[in-house]
Amino acid sequence: MHPNEHLVEQYVRIVKKWFTVTNIGFGTNREIDIIALDAKANAYHIEVDIHKGGLQWGPEGNDYYSVKEYKDKKFDTEAKRFIKERYGIGKTSDIWVCWGIHPKVKERALREAKKHNVEIWEFREKIKELMDSIGTLHYGDNIIQSLSLIKAALSL
Repeated sequence: MHPNEHLVEQYVRIVKKWFTVTNIGFGTNREIDIIALDAKANAYHIEVDIHKGGLQWGPEGNDYYSVKEYKDKKFDTEAKRFIKERYGIGKTSDIWVCWGIHPKVKERALREAKKHNVEIWEFREKIKELMDSIGTLHYGDNIIQSLSLIKAALSL
């Protein structure tokens, strides 16, 4: 699992309190990054597509994918069929995690995402929430434990 996917998984586990299954291979060279389930049995299919260079996504796809292209690639009928057959989950909410949405197109991008039933999460925002939620407990996860120690050291 890539660190960015791992951090998003920890975000949904620590902040959202969702259960997760990660890195699920299916089909020919396909993978679902995260399937999550909340306490009300709502299911989420989460794909993490983060580029450290600062992907500033816009709905036309000129920076990468359009929402429709991304939905067709990651949240397609093959993925839905696999999730239903493997886990018995007939409906998932689709979440695309990207680095960020360019401020000039944010409103339009979110409107476009809603039209295609995709929720877009900005990684930068979710990591801030995760950092705010990490305390001084001992975490069984090495990355989260490291972030907890760094957070404690910086607060001295």
